[in-house]
Amino acid sequence: MGTPTVIIRDEIAERISPDSDSPVSIFNIYRTDQVPANNDEVEGQWKDVIADKPIGWDSLSSPEGAVVRVFDYALGVSAPMHRTESLDFGILHSGSIVLTLEGGVTKTLNRGDVIVQRGTIHS
Repeated sequence: MGTPTVIIRDEIAERISPDSDSPVSIFNIYRTDQVPANNDEVEGQWKDVIADKPIGWDSLSSPEGAVVRVFDYALGVSAPMHRTESLDFGILHSGSIVLTLEGGVTKTLNRGDVIVQRGTIHS
C-alpha cells in the first residue's frame, strides 16, 4: 500500500452543459471510468473517455465507473423524462425541485433531501 494522499484543487470546475444557451449548468467534480477506481492517480486528474462526445442524456454516466457531478438549474427549468443506466445519488444543496417519475408520480425535494435512483426513468 502507498502513502495516503490528500489532493486539494482550487480551480473552478469547467461548465459542460448541453449547449451554450442551456439554463442548466453541469460541473464534473470527479470521475473514474472503472470500479474499483484507479488509485494510481497522483494529481487528482482523470481522463474523460467520453470528452469528445456531445454532452447529452446518453453521456451523463460512466458504464464502468462513477461520476460526481453538480447540476445548477435556472429557476423554472424542467428536464425531459430520461434514464441513465447507472446508480445515481442526488443531494439537494439549496432551493427545491420537483422530481417526476414514470407514471406521473411527483415528489417535491427540498434543501438537504437525498435521492437514490437505480436506472429510474425521471425528470
